[in-house]
Amino acid sequence: MTRQTDTPPFFIVGAGRSGTTLVRTLLAAHSRITVPPETHFLKWIDEYGAKQLEAPKDFDDFWAKLIQRIHFRDLGIDPDRVMALTEETGGRTFKGVFGAMLAAYAEDEGKPRRGEKTPGHYFYQDRIFRWWPDARIIVVRRDPRSTISSHLEAPWVSQQLGKPNPGTPLVQRYRLYHVAHHAKLWRDAYGKHLAQTDDPRFHTLSYEDLVADPAARIAEVATFLGERFEPEMIDRRDTLRGAAADSRKPEWQSWVREHNEKSKSKISTDGLTKWRSKLSPREVAVIEAICGRTMERFDYTPDRSAARRIYPALLGFATLRASGVERRARGGVNRLRRSFTPDRSRA
Repeated sequence: MTRQTDTPPFFIVGAGRSGTTLVRTLLAAHSRITVPPETHFLKWIDEYGAKQLEAPKDFDDFWAKLIQRIHFRDLGIDPDRVMALTEETGGRTFKGVFGAMLAAYAEDEGKPRRGEKTPGHYFYQDRIFRWWPDARIIVVRRDPRSTISSHLEAPWVSQQLGKPNPGTPLVQRYRLYHVAHHAKLWRDAYGKHLAQTDDPRFHTLSYEDLVADPAARIAEVATFLGERFEPEMIDRRDTLRGAAADSRKPEWQSWVREHNEKSKSKISTDGLTKWRSKLSPREVAVIEAICGRTMERFDYTPDRSAARRIYPALLGFATLRASGVERRARGGVNRLRRSFTPDRSRA
């Protein structure tokens, strides 16, 4: 019998707010496939030396911190079972723990195939393929104007715009900074990190194509994973577990609940052009200025010509530059404060 940890997981990635959650719900509705809530594991382990090491130097400290993370608790898995699976597979490595987490979740779901959906894990595809050379990556792509208009309504942006706390950098209190910041992330995601065209381990899925014909597009994804398409995948998405809203900050809870509900709603093309009423003409111009060439490569038609995008591009990059200057200035001030603060531990 094949163990969960013997087969490589698959990964769903893409720029934030690109439709990765929709793909997760569709695949997790398959009778053989499970995809847990986001783990953000591959970024978090960098704090424990994963860029240089295959295992944490102090495993006990790493483990204690891991099982207290919100993203671990979202999985609803037994830490003791994860530890047992880690030991069974031969070592307390980063790979071993991550594989055991996904396997424990799949065991709870009673399914043989396990995936993972953290959009930003595309940054770590080299690590993924080092750990699992035969892993599969599903790339979800969406019009940057839609993804960015969605970011602006999410709490990680809205909390900085509404009533920012004193620690929020000045530049980040303005919408245009977030527009430019997420436009650059979108451009880099699809123009650089996910620009593969011939690697058979990748399958790219357009959000626009998916919502227009979900059965046909998700059938292609199932085939890519070596599974047969099940028509029930389209309508059997209402029992999927999402992130636990009650464990989030109070100002995030309503958004998380709404996001969980939306992820199970009927698939529709109604949202494809909502960005036109949510973004100002200047914001659209900045997005198109930064993402224009990459947009055109994927048949997302900018409203403005290349010549008319020069000024918005300068404006967008100036905003990002100002944020960098402010960040360095704050860092310098903090270093000066520390240098003039008496070290009472030596007293």
